[in-house]
Amino acid sequence: MSHENENHQKKPTAAERERLAFLDDIRVTFASPSGQRVLAWFRFTAAIASPAYTPGGNVNDAIWRDGRKSVALELEKLLKEADAAYGSAGTPVKPKAVRGRAARQ
Repeated sequence: MSHENENHQKKPTAAERERLAFLDDIRVTFASPSGQRVLAWFRFTAAIASPAYTPGGNVNDAIWRDGRKSVALELEKLLKEADAAYGSAGTPVKPKAVRGRAARQ
């Protein structure tokens, strides 16, 4: 067989382990009831589904809203990445999945 042992995977690098630890911090922080309340507040105040600018509106207000929105969207992205890395069991998935995400950053 020309394939090497498919069950053998490289150990995660220090950067990958650090990223995985950070994602775990995000997951744990927002998994609690108080974290869920904070997350709901972020989603509400950032008005993620609303446009930052409306024609005829104040451009400065639009810039401010866009900044709030980008923070909330980044948090949402991190939470999805943490879910993908840890799954519902709360334990890390295969390091190969983490390597793929780390390479794209």
